[in-house]
Amino acid sequence: MDIEALLPRPLDPQSGLECPTILGAMLTASHFERAKARALGWRGILPSVSETPGWTCKIAGSPYVFGLVFAGERVIGDKYIEGIFHSYVFPQPEDALLERFSLAALHQAMEEDYSARIRRIGAHEDTLQDFLLGLLRLKISLDKQALSLSLTAPDHHRTIAVDGVAAEDGRWVIAPGEYDCDVPAFRLLVRFFGTLAGTMEKQAGEQAGYWLNTSPIPVQGVDTAGNFSPCPGRHVRLIQLTATLGAAAEPPDARRLSHLPLRHRPAVNADASRPVLHVLTGFLGAGKTTFLRHWLDFLHGRERYTGVIQNEFGAVNVDAALLRGSTGVEALEDGCVCCSLADSLRPGLERLISSMPAQQIILETTGLANPESLLATLQFLEDLVVPGLIITVLDTCRMEENGFPGEEIHRAQIEKADVLILSKTDLHPEQDVHGLALHAAELNPRALVLCADNGHIAFAELDAWLEAHGDYTQCGPIPALPHTHGKSGITAHTVRLSPEASRQAIEAVISAAGPGLIRAKGMVRLRGEGMCMIQYASGTLNFENVPENTPPSGLILIGSGLLLSGTE
Repeated sequence: MDIEALLPRPLDPQSGLECPTILGAMLTASHFERAKARALGWRGILPSVSETPGWTCKIAGSPYVFGLVFAGERVIGDKYIEGIFHSYVFPQPEDALLERFSLAALHQAMEEDYSARIRRIGAHEDTLQDFLLGLLRLKISLDKQALSLSLTAPDHHRTIAVDGVAAEDGRWVIAPGEYDCDVPAFRLLVRFFGTLAGTMEKQAGEQAGYWLNTSPIPVQGVDTAGNFSPCPGRHVRLIQLTATLGAAAEPPDARRLSHLPLRHRPAVNADASRPVLHVLTGFLGAGKTTFLRHWLDFLHGRERYTGVIQNEFGAVNVDAALLRGSTGVEALEDGCVCCSLADSLRPGLERLISSMPAQQIILETTGLANPESLLATLQFLEDLVVPGLIITVLDTCRMEENGFPGEEIHRAQIEKADVLILSKTDLHPEQDVHGLALHAAELNPRALVLCADNGHIAFAELDAWLEAHGDYTQCGPIPALPHTHGKSGITAHTVRLSPEASRQAIEAVISAAGPGLIRAKGMVRLRGEGMCMIQYASGTLNFENVPENTPPSGLILIGSGLLLSGTE
């Protein structure tokens, strides 16, 4: 057995933190080797930022989020150290499983900060006790020659409402003596344990032995005062599943298993080891980054780890600075990705894939990208990613004013889309939005059309649609097409401003640029206001405060025939 790579030093029985150090090293080693992580069954691992070591995880074959929190460590004789970790299962608020948890757990899941507390489980464990379903024990000999991992959980986590729970009108929500909680704890946790045990085997370089024992324990009842007591005549089975490596002794009174139940088996299909690459496109100023920020919030709230490749048209990267705080971002600069795919997109993808085990990657293109040119070259990246779907954001303000712009690029973005997002619908009456949606559906009958209000859409509907249409076969070999945005005469220029510009100065630059200005954006320090994000599109200029440590970028102007001075 070889675990020196995990902890290349002697164990210290007095530290009290050896077991979380070993477990953390094991998880980290898998997390940063993406192909290995996915083969073992990992779909995301997030360390909790707190004094108490903890992790939240997603695994293949389960829709739930799993949590581990270090609960303590003890020395057994003069030979072993054993660490104990609380094991949690967190359903999403819409999951049917939540109905089997207690009423207190249901209340917790409906609170606005539920997902945020899960992600920082080490700091918020005391508020999440209703989701605690089992214990994990990691035991290692001081000479590092014996290692074991065990899961202890009841077959059903049950509590009885002794006095019942009544609504305000006196009707019983839970009648006296009925279950307040009845969750299949062991069945939920065993798949997670299998992924942990498989990871332990991989790190140790040998096959583990597996052992199972059971014993009856009484079901607990809880009264209205919150006091727990055993319920006579009602029992569940307490199950302990143990994986042993090296010289670890078999558990007493346990029977050996021929295999580990519900262990993850990697798919034979090579696509399973590659992330899906979705393309997010749309004309300049349509609201792609705003939509993307809200989409990422939705995905990360469900522990769906996502990477972003972001293409800037111009010399200064603005939008990536807005996203980097919450996701892995690679920014491609100095040109459009459909023109320089081989030179910039491949190395950016390689860096992103090596840094995180993302299930999917979103490529946000510049507004000048022609999806026909991009689709023609994605086939050369199939060793890295599975080509996904095209999502196009349409600016309803521009649609209502001018109809659909006649530019060849914009028509291609609409016609090649699998999903059309109508942005800025909050600025129009409902009947107008309905008409715009019908018009979009006429131009691309095969696309899903969704309306965005301040960047928000029915993300669950988009998620289900992507899953249902996720065969990802539309990006096969396509005849190469010449890129077309160069014919439009659209260029980008950067205006360098004084260290603390005024709003009036920004407005003057926008006004002086002339009718050819399509889009403006930048990170600028404003006099008396601090760092601000400047956004101009569809005739509207917006200022939004951003963190003070955001680096200034100058103001990027994008358009044709711009009337400028003091630009690059």
